[in-house]
Amino acid sequence: MDQTLRILMLEDVPADAALIERELRKAKFRFAAKRVETRDDFIRELQTFAPDLILSDYSLPSFDGFSAMALAKELAPLTPFIIVTGSLDEETAVECIKNGAADYVIKERAVRLGPAIESALEKKRAREAKELAEERLHRSEETFRGIVEAAAEGIWITNREGKTTFVNQTMADMLGYSLQETMNRRIWSFVSEEDRESFRSKLLSRSRTGAERYDVRFVRKDGAELWAIVSASPMFDNNGQFAGSLKMVTDITERKRSEKELAAKAEQLARYNAELERFAYVSAHDLQEPLRTVASFTQLLAQRYQGKLDQDGNRFIQLAVAGCARMRQLIEDLLAYSRVARRPAEVALTDCQAVCTRAIENLRAVIDESAAVVTYGPLPAILADPARLGQLFSNLIGNALKFRGQEPPRVHISADRKGSEWLFAVRDNGIGIDPAHAEKIFEIFQRLHGKQQYSGTGVGLALCKMIVQSHGGRIWVESQPGKGATFYFTLPARS
Repeated sequence: MDQTLRILMLEDVPADAALIERELRKAKFRFAAKRVETRDDFIRELQTFAPDLILSDYSLPSFDGFSAMALAKELAPLTPFIIVTGSLDEETAVECIKNGAADYVIKERAVRLGPAIESALEKKRAREAKELAEERLHRSEETFRGIVEAAAEGIWITNREGKTTFVNQTMADMLGYSLQETMNRRIWSFVSEEDRESFRSKLLSRSRTGAERYDVRFVRKDGAELWAIVSASPMFDNNGQFAGSLKMVTDITERKRSEKELAAKAEQLARYNAELERFAYVSAHDLQEPLRTVASFTQLLAQRYQGKLDQDGNRFIQLAVAGCARMRQLIEDLLAYSRVARRPAEVALTDCQAVCTRAIENLRAVIDESAAVVTYGPLPAILADPARLGQLFSNLIGNALKFRGQEPPRVHISADRKGSEWLFAVRDNGIGIDPAHAEKIFEIFQRLHGKQQYSGTGVGLALCKMIVQSHGGRIWVESQPGKGATFYFTLPARS
């Protein structure tokens, strides 16, 4: 052995001690031995020498092996104790073994001493390994229990019949029961009647389906509903047979309550929006008829009494005609806005370049009148609503022509692929926009200029925003006063 054994010998005959040491050397032991003869010396060396092995004679003048064995068991319980004596009857030998001796060796057959020591030390190592394993297991169990009890989630274990074999305190608290009240009850007895049969079927088929995750409604002891996410996994015994299941249970009652409230509010909001959109559409549509009547009679007045009224009369008629024209334009814009809000986009493969060309041709009169130059780079084909896309290009190009500076307008439309979407840009050299108003201009009826400076209803850019959003994109502007503006919008690219 490589280890140096500390051996305490209780022996009153030096020659016998020498015999023992000789046998130890023959057996190739490395050792350091101390010999004592009295009880006091034996106790002292047990405490100070801390032996790895005790070899004790059975009979000494003032002491005996039984007494020494009792002391060793008290002061050094893990140290192997071997009786080495001149003679020992069978009955006494058996009694020594019963009282804790690892073995006994007759001095006349000292050749047995080496194997006896090897056996005793091996048993000691095995005992220490077992105790260490048990200690580690105990610590692991304590650690596991601490984790389980401290877990924020409920932990629920059932056997193959669905009966509860374990729940942690968190799970018991969720249900409002004590730990004892949950034991040996089938788990589905805690489930609401609506979910019970489905839950029972899932649980009993766990051995075939494996791990699963689902929502379930439990019923607390006080009758309240407990919504939970259950993550269930099967457990198997040493023979691979289904033995039950382990379930992690997360309380989502508040989340379900919030979702229900949110769904109710969303439904109510959708209803209000639908009613509002219908009101806007019907109102705008119904306003057209009386407006046409007012506009027609005003124009008749202007024609019939041309030159017959004084300056104020002529001006009043002109204001009435202009007011009717603005009202007609506002109603048409509202109807267009309402149509986009009411109906989903009718998506088809759309050639953006062709749509942009038509929008420019529709604006040809304004382009020629303002000596504008409108250009565009290669534009892609995308999945979009052609009519709405045309309206989008018309509004953005029309705005660039309207809000022009001293120089003739220059407008350029471009598009760049950015991952899963196209980034469009409509750039102009017009009067620009204060960045402080970059979001405000996309709100309906929001105008930055008086109607005497620039015509319009404040609906155009709001309509652009709604069109882009109906395609799943976004729109924004980058600009500085006096330095033109660039309107950007994104639309999904074809995969």
